[in-house]
Amino acid sequence: MRHFVIKPLLLLGFVGIFLAVPFLAGYEIRKITDNAQILEDLGADQVFVFFGFAACSDICPITLATFGRALEQDSGSDSAFLFVDIDPTSSVSLAQDYATAFHPQIHSLATSSRGYQALLSSLGEQTQISGSAIRHAGNVYVLRNNRPDWVVTQVIPPDKVTAAALTALMALE
Repeated sequence: MRHFVIKPLLLLGFVGIFLAVPFLAGYEIRKITDNAQILEDLGADQVFVFFGFAACSDICPITLATFGRALEQDSGSDSAFLFVDIDPTSSVSLAQDYATAFHPQIHSLATSSRGYQALLSSLGEQTQISGSAIRHAGNVYVLRNNRPDWVVTQVIPPDKVTAAALTALMALE
């Protein structure tokens, strides 16, 4: 069985330094068995992963709109964009409807999807759910398929997620 392994990979280069995108450092290696197929099914060598929820009024729609702009600017890239809905009351169809409202090529997972919890844990996304209140970090995780493993190349905080930054990273694949 293939494993999804999170490893630190410093993507040192002009683009990363120019964009001032923070590098992932000291990330703990974790082996996860459920995620490799989810990521493989997207058919891309690079995946941008964002955890959010449809009822969010700030970071989530901005980030997904940015995903949409990046896809419009570089439609020939071998990158995929994955919205992971963290709302426990959501569904697979709600998550997909929300994601595709921003661009038809944005994929989605819901809390009920196979591998959701493993992906959330393996990337270390911090979420807090209390009743209807949901809080999350809003980071975008850039994953690259380094067969047979997937590696995290960057973690982009919400204030650094721009279409220009994403398309520059898409060009590096």
